[in-house]
Amino acid sequence: MKVVCWVVVLKCAVFWCLTASAGDLAKVDRTIKKEPTYQSKAPKYCLLVFGPQAKTRVWLVLDGDTLYIDRNGNGDLTEKGECIKKKGTLGQFVGGEVVDVDGKTKHTNVMVMHQTEDGLAFTFVTAMVAGKHMFMAGLDSLGALQFADRPQDAPIIHFGGPLQMGLNAKFSASGKLELIRSGKGEELYAWVGTPGLGKGTFAALMHQVGGVPGEVHPVAEIEFANKKANEPPIKAKVILKERC
Repeated sequence: MKVVCWVVVLKCAVFWCLTASAGDLAKVDRTIKKEPTYQSKAPKYCLLVFGPQAKTRVWLVLDGDTLYIDRNGNGDLTEKGECIKKKGTLGQFVGGEVVDVDGKTKHTNVMVMHQTEDGLAFTFVTAMVAGKHMFMAGLDSLGALQFADRPQDAPIIHFGGPLQMGLNAKFSASGKLELIRSGKGEELYAWVGTPGLGKGTFAALMHQVGGVPGEVHPVAEIEFANKKANEPPIKAKVILKERC
């Protein structure tokens, strides 16, 4: 599964940090009204919020090979149909749809999946907001998504919130975006989406489903420090045309 990205070949190192404006998300109440009896000793927590105001709040709890999903956002994880078993070798939990707080709008294709690349394991969460736009979170310039040991520490993924540009990390042992100086150059991945709270929570808009129009190309303005202390920085401007 691929997300919207633009590629730029660089000839020197540059370090990026996503400055997510998640102040409002930090105020979100991260308590669960009612939980089931978990089978594992270490359930893992993640909170999904939907819409511009993040009013719809859906808990995800991984309990070994079981995923609990609070489909109606009422904070009760013991209700019928909110317990899902893992499918396939990729560790997929097909959550299906959740209902918005308006009681009418449905958000579909909610899925949690595990992917391994170069011996490293990553967790991704997807959702289609109001049947129009598909988003995926799991890896960004802050690192890889990790469900928390406690609800109050749970990462928050914001689907369908205000859009902004973000930068994506590569699959690496550090889990961070680091472009290394080399003769071959490096790749820079940028995307459009909504920042969340915590590592890997940037919800990227997938260009294959209701994403950014193909004729729209962002421009990267990059500033490099000059190796001569008294010389001005070197600046470059590149149109990001490639997508994957």
